[in-house]
Amino acid sequence: MRCCFITKFISVFMAVLLVSSLCGCDKKAGVKEKPNFSDEILERVVEADHVIAFIVEDIIAPSVRTVTLNGTALSLTYKKTGYCSVGDYQIIRYAVDGDESKPIDLDMGGNIIRILYTYMTLDVSKNATSDEVLAKLKPELEKIEDISKYEHIEVKVSESGADGFGKYSFSFHNLEDGIVTDYLCVSVSDDGGVSDLQIFNLPDNKPVVNVNEDKLNDVIEAKLMKKHDTDSSKYVSFEKYGDHDYLTVYNGEYYLDCSVRPKFMQNGSETSGFIISLLVPLDLVSD
Repeated sequence: MRCCFITKFISVFMAVLLVSSLCGCDKKAGVKEKPNFSDEILERVVEADHVIAFIVEDIIAPSVRTVTLNGTALSLTYKKTGYCSVGDYQIIRYAVDGDESKPIDLDMGGNIIRILYTYMTLDVSKNATSDEVLAKLKPELEKIEDISKYEHIEVKVSESGADGFGKYSFSFHNLEDGIVTDYLCVSVSDDGGVSDLQIFNLPDNKPVVNVNEDKLNDVIEAKLMKKHDTDSSKYVSFEKYGDHDYLTVYNGEYYLDCSVRPKFMQNGSETSGFIISLLVPLDLVSD
């Protein structure tokens, strides 16, 4: 799972592609000689799929349970169980009063980890600043998660509004060596609607993060060269997207989740590919 604040599913990647002119702050790696990595090593670098695979089960979860949001007890009806290989986590999908337009995802311990609809409305003006919205938002989030454990708060305007602030996307997160390790992200629209809540926390015994950026860029370049250096195309460079990379778990190992966009020569002209998520094993790029 990755934070909605930066980027998420494939549809979001495609949307970002259409507005790539807004991403001038992203890092770009220059053209260089092919880094020397064996095929065995490059096979460990995975082009990630953040899609959650769902199945319907009869035994794993109670069919009906209750959670409290904003002081109101909500009746949840079980819908399906999901697993995402990126992050190595399992969720239980419920719907408020059986309404599938109001999904809430719980972890296996019954804790809320995602609320995918507008579940409450804050009393804010349409032209409120992000600080004013944050002051109203924090007490409500505290009812779901202890946000004091997150050391950093960042905000972006994810949608601009014609007569208001549009939508603020807030990210509460921890950083280690510039890498996001734990986060809570949520959006607030200028009508006060709160939605897209996502929570992802790694275990307390997660490894120390000490990333060598040169190694990381070399591994990414080698992977992209292997993919795009063909009879009909030639790799040129890549751009990184998002403010941070993420520490995640995949197949029982720790990886860096990096959003990148490759550029390559094809039919005599430079072409930009889609933004993709590459998982790079932490041990390959650590000092």
